[in-house]
Parts: sequence; structure tokens; C-alpha cells
Amino acid sequence: MTIFKSIRLRAIGIFSSYLVFFVDGFAANWSIEAQLNQSLGYYDNVRMTTQAQGSMQYLITSILNMGYTTEKTSVLASASYGEQRYFNLTKLDNYLQNYTLNSFYLTPRTRWEFSASFNVAPSRNTAFQDSGNYVSNAQKYNLSLSPSISYQMTELDSLVLSFNYTDTSYSTKDLSGNQSQNIQFNWQKKWSERFNQGLTLAYSQVIFEPNANTDSLQQNSQNNSYSMTLSGNYLYTPTIKFNMNIGGRFTETQTPTIAGMNSNFSSGFLLNTAVHYTTERLTAQLGFSRSLIPSSFGQLQEQTGANFNATYSFSATLSLGLTMTYQLSQSTANNVRNQRDNLMIQPSLNWQLSPEWVISSYYQYTTQNNHNSSTNSNSQTVNANVINLSISYYWQGWKISR
Repeated sequence: MTIFKSIRLRAIGIFSSYLVFFVDGFAANWSIEAQLNQSLGYYDNVRMTTQAQGSMQYLITSILNMGYTTEKTSVLASASYGEQRYFNLTKLDNYLQNYTLNSFYLTPRTRWEFSASFNVAPSRNTAFQDSGNYVSNAQKYNLSLSPSISYQMTELDSLVLSFNYTDTSYSTKDLSGNQSQNIQFNWQKKWSERFNQGLTLAYSQVIFEPNANTDSLQQNSQNNSYSMTLSGNYLYTPTIKFNMNIGGRFTETQTPTIAGMNSNFSSGFLLNTAVHYTTERLTAQLGFSRSLIPSSFGQLQEQTGANFNATYSFSATLSLGLTMTYQLSQSTANNVRNQRDNLMIQPSLNWQLSPEWVISSYYQYTTQNNHNSSTNSNSQTVNANVINLSISYYWQGWKISR
């Protein structure tokens, strides 16, 4: 933990200092723009329980984007604030905030990057990816810092060293926060204009905070994972492209007990593959994945998923979309057999009235199945339906060059 703290402080110091010197002698472009989004929808099972409670929901979000770019540098910043209101379940009313910073600095062979974000939102909004807990009304706070450096060894070979630190916490004690740190070393080889290949070595550490349901002895359980993945990108035709990342991981989970630290080991494979199809009117993607995700239940979970996304443009202003996602989540600990299945289907319609105004609508069907095989409990399946209509206004803002 001490080593990670030292690395994190050094990385933040280096990348913060180079941001100060971003203004250089090259031609610079400054920009500022804003966006206002409003949506009104009906959710027939807000908490995703067997005793469904429905409510109309109104969401309004304002976004401000600012940018500074030159031939060598770029700094893009964004800030947003929103209010989420439930007409029939006012106790669930909440607010949202999001702040991001993305920047890079170029030299002839090196690219320095730094990204940071801070997000505040109801935990329910990310329950599908996280833990499946739609009941909690906790606010989720997420801080992320990501410096990286890329070095172009030759015209065909490059190296990337990246670090990521994430701190997640909740406003209530029924969910577990965590701190995660990840170091990756990546090599990329460009074999031709149509094919490139890569190798990534990674180490990650996730430390969970206890929640109200955690045994008093289980303070700050820790997970250490080591992985190696191979990647490849192939442009088969101008309309078809393949992406694949496949590898393996080894994970150690350490949990405090009366007798001392208890270690549990697990292994598995990692996957992130997709095929893309693009024409003048149709854009589609089919993907499969397996990855490790921290859960607000205080456990590291392995998620296996499949997704399909498609957009068909009837004209330059009118398009129809379809998103389908299936996800299987289970704990990496061998002594825990919690399992969750999620399915989401969402058709949507998007109409751009003008460069400033956009109207969109969607219908969403979600189902969730929870099962604990270690206690032989029965599976519990719940589902929800959502109908939503939104309108967005984009202020083109100002752009200044010098």
C-alpha cells in the first residue's frame, strides 16, 4: 500500500506540473459550449423488487464544456449538475454531479496523458453494472485519476505505461466502498494498415471498506490480481472490423479472521472482443466480454457479458437504435456462490430538429435473477419497464483562435 501511495503521489505531481506549462507558442484554440437535457419517463418498478412500485421521473441536467488545444497540447474540461425527481416516490429524489478533465502533451516520440473525474450520482443509476441493488437510496461518490505515457519506439512499435487510481464511497453504510489501483504495461505492433497486435501485463489491487452487513472482523478485505492479455485489431473490409483482447488472470483475496489473514485464490480468463459493421446508413456492433468489477457488496465479481448495438439512419436527422445487453455476475471467491443474471433490451428513436435541438425517446425492458447456490435459496426474478422522452438543447458557444 505504501508503494502505491508513493507512485500515486509522484504521478499526480508530475502530470499536475506539466499542465501548468500547457500554454505554449503554437496557435491555440479556445472553446466553450453548453448543453441542457430534460427527460420525463415512467418506471413501473423503480426498486426492482417483487412488490413493484412505479413512478414518473423527471431529470434535468446542465453541462458546461471548455477546451484549449494547440498542435502539441489539449485540455478539455467538463462540469455538469442535475436533479432527479420521482413524482410518487419523493424519498428517492436526488442530485447528480460530474466533473472531468482530459489532457495530453506531445513530443516527437512521446505522448503524456492525464485524465481525472469526480462523479456523484444515486447508486441505483449504476446498479445494473455494479451489484444489482436498486433498493438502496445511497449517493455514490467516485474519484478517478489516470496518468499515462506512450513512447513510439519505431514507426510500427509503441509502448504504453499507465496507472489508474479509483476511490468509490457511498453516503450510507449498507454498501461497501473501495479503493482500486491498477498498473498496466502495453506493447503495440502495427503489422500493416489493416492489422495490429498487442500484449498487456497488468497488476491491480482492490481494497473494500466494510458495510453494515459485514462481519466486524472483516475490515478492509484486499484483492490482488495479476493478468496478461493479447490483443488484435483487423480491418477485414472497409465495412467490417474485428477487435479482440483475450488473456488470463490470477486473483488472491485476503480477508481478516480471528486466526489471522485468510487467503483465497482463483483464476479465470479475460475477454473483450467485438465485430463492427458500418455502412452509410447502418452501424452495428456485436461484442462478448469477461472482466473483474468491484461490487458494492464488498466483493470482487467476475462479469461475463454479451452486447449488441445497432443504429439505422433514415436520414441525416432521424435514426432508430437498438441495444441488447446480457450480463452474468458472480463472486471470484471460491467460498461465495452469489450469482446474478441481467438482461436489458432498449429500442430508441432519435430526431435532430436542428443543430441545437434534439428529441429522443426509448423503451427499456430489464430483468434480473438473483441466486445463492451456497445456501440453496430459490432464485428471485424481477423485471421492470421504462418509457422515456427527452429533449436536449445544445448551445454552440464560442470558439476563439489566436
